[in-house]
Amino acid sequence: KLSPSFLTGTDKLLEFEDGDVGFDLDLDAYSVPELRALVRTSKRLLEQAHLPVGKTFRAGGYLGTPKVLQAIREEGFTVDSSATDYRQLDERKDEVLPKRVRAIWPGIDTTAQPWLFDARGGRLLEMPVAAFTDYATTAEIVAVLEAAHKRLAQTPGRDVFVVLGFHLETADEFASRLTEALQKVRARPELAGELAFMTVGDAAERARSA
Repeated sequence: KLSPSFLTGTDKLLEFEDGDVGFDLDLDAYSVPELRALVRTSKRLLEQAHLPVGKTFRAGGYLGTPKVLQAIREEGFTVDSSATDYRQLDERKDEVLPKRVRAIWPGIDTTAQPWLFDARGGRLLEMPVAAFTDYATTAEIVAVLEAAHKRLAQTPGRDVFVVLGFHLETADEFASRLTEALQKVRARPELAGELAFMTVGDAAERARSA
């Protein structure tokens, strides 16, 4: 598929000097069977490279549409982590993607907690993303963790989940924000003592058991 783009809102995808094209394709351009074929092929390529394939998924552009969620569930994924606060993306001054994300994930903010929902093929656990370093500053990441700590104090004995991440292709520019934020939080005993670091998959198992 060669259109449409979830970044420009047009039928023209972004192009680069190396000829790579397609990362900004809106996944809803595909049918569910086509999406399943893409996911199945991706899993096979990873397995052939002897890389472990987990049960967690995040859609490009955060576009976890009903078709995408159906496809991944039918291909054996049990956890999705595509939901995010569209207002974080507003800082990019890009109106197209934030509006699209808002339509798919209405009501999601940086404090959103995991929830279960029915997708065709079985239940999925959604682990919403609280902050991505490409869009959130060090101070904003710290604020997310402070808000989680406040919520934990209000509901002692009930875990509060914060999904943080960065993109591999821009890690050299933005990932340091995550390091700096965690250093600041770890320097505060009242926060550091409540932190437990784990993968999204392990966090999902903990959330599901609760």
